[in-house]
Amino acid sequence: VAELKQRVARADLVEAHDVTAADPDFLIFLKSVPGTVPVPRHWGRKRKYLQGKRGIEKAPFALPDFLVKTGICEIRDSTAEDESKMSIKQRNRSRVAPRMGGTDVDYRTLYDAFFKHQTKPKSLTKFGDLYYEGKEFETRKSSDIHPGGVLSETLRDALGMTEGSPPPWLINMQRNGPP
Repeated sequence: VAELKQRVARADLVEAHDVTAADPDFLIFLKSVPGTVPVPRHWGRKRKYLQGKRGIEKAPFALPDFLVKTGICEIRDSTAEDESKMSIKQRNRSRVAPRMGGTDVDYRTLYDAFFKHQTKPKSLTKFGDLYYEGKEFETRKSSDIHPGGVLSETLRDALGMTEGSPPPWLINMQRNGPP
């Protein structure tokens, strides 16, 4: 492994099982090509994927806000209430020969909900990020949540910055290196 790490340009990509490949140098080259995604770790494990999450309680599914605003929940509740009043014979008959068009949802409202008001979930991963067991329990760094932005005029005055000059911490980082 050490010998392979010395031969290749990206030693951080070398893993213990890479030395058993037919052409280890070419394998490391393929791993270092920009845009490649690493092979998930669970592929080499004997235990089945996500079997370690058995005892964890999961919250029940909740409809997203943009769908709740359409009023679909009230319609579903009313149909469920109507079904609870039916006898077993009526329920079986409605399963065998259902009456279509029973929901009274305006198609324009559904179109607006899905194509105009739909929002992305907050927990999406970026390209190249792999999901692994327990990733949803990790806390995110504050730098990921609040990226740097534009300095306000009052902050520029407080720091004594002139128009177009970089912030003082940037100059210090260029002079002394990152913290």
